[in-house]
Amino acid sequence: MKYFFIIFLFFYFVGCDNKKNIQKQQTEITISNETIKSQPKIIKVDDLEFIENDNTFSYHFENQVILFFSDDSKESKLEQKELKSLNKKFYIIKKPKLIEFFKIVKYPTILIIDKNNTKKFEGFIPAIMLKYEIKD
Repeated sequence: MKYFFIIFLFFYFVGCDNKKNIQKQQTEITISNETIKSQPKIIKVDDLEFIENDNTFSYHFENQVILFFSDDSKESKLEQKELKSLNKKFYIIKKPKLIEFFKIVKYPTILIIDKNNTKKFEGFIPAIMLKYEIKD
């Protein structure tokens, strides 16, 4: 009888200890679920960074930036040659999320982004016209 009482006490305390551990685990889980937030994704194109946060993008360019959205069509290749003839740095964008964000429908498309201004040119644009739009 004496051993039965000792075994009963042993199982009682082990069972109570497990309940405390279960309660601690449940509180830790609820705390960790509340603190999880979506981390912004960074999409890099060469040395440019676009920060995606909840299907919106933010970008901060100090200087004028030329974004060139192209597919592999003949017009896109001709436009790329025209841009190269201007001796200006431009970025070729083919990332689907950026294409969707900037609402690109027609290729080639050129976006000239300045601090407070964005110009959009769709279709083939000769270098003569672009040179007046692209300022130093």
